[in-house]
Amino acid sequence: PPALPVPRAESVAAGCTASRGAMRAEDAAEGMPAAAVAGGGGSSSIGWVPREQAAERRSSAVGARVMGEPPQCMLRPLMTDTASSVDAPEVVAKARAAQPAWGALSAEERARRIVPLKDRVLDRAEAIARVVREEVGKPEVEALLGEVLPSADVVQYWTSSIVDLLDPEELDIDAIAYPGKAGTLEREARGVVAVIMPWNFPFALPLRTIVPALLAGNAVVFKPSEVSPKSGALVAEVLAGLVPEGVFGIVQGGGDVGTALCEAGVDLVV
Repeated sequence: PPALPVPRAESVAAGCTASRGAMRAEDAAEGMPAAAVAGGGGSSSIGWVPREQAAERRSSAVGARVMGEPPQCMLRPLMTDTASSVDAPEVVAKARAAQPAWGALSAEERARRIVPLKDRVLDRAEAIARVVREEVGKPEVEALLGEVLPSADVVQYWTSSIVDLLDPEELDIDAIAYPGKAGTLEREARGVVAVIMPWNFPFALPLRTIVPALLAGNAVVFKPSEVSPKSGALVAEVLAGLVPEGVFGIVQGGGDVGTALCEAGVDLVV
């Protein structure tokens, strides 16, 4: 699948506060142009200000004193009407029960069922971009180019490639060391995979892990970042009905939910 671009932290922060003049922290090391640090409206005059003053102005404009701090749009309360109350072990148990039948299907049949996901993603492109913009401050055009279109490509790639990738592979065996021996490599599903994702690509990163995991015959339990629960809910929405009940599940919440998921007997955590 095509590599996804890595966002710069300052562009995310600037998107949240509509600060058109924000610059990188290292640009302030020896001072900054006064207009560049003046905030959304900017200053029409161009001049240099001391490093401390530049950092202070930049802090006000961008909404964070340090590059590693989350932008202001990420500090609003977690959406509480979904899954912080969901019992992660219960969702994992349902996935465990549903996985054998899903894994027993042929790779061709699993791919056939997931192929419609591409059109679902594209049909909801604008809605996905709006939610990503609302939750993490990413401009809608950037969300379309970095989240929606790559996700559609991911679905097309994996659904068209999975059969060949899962075909048994004959291995070269040293005939002298192992006379009369033959070797075959077969790939099997792990079982139940926990997918715990960050906030910075809240739609694209989950799908590029969930799609191949499902196609390989695994069941998946997905926990999105507590910063981007609505984007996580959209991932569940586009997958709804494509796989049997229990094969894909979602839990929402913070670190306590992630810990509960990891300790619920999953076979792999991604």
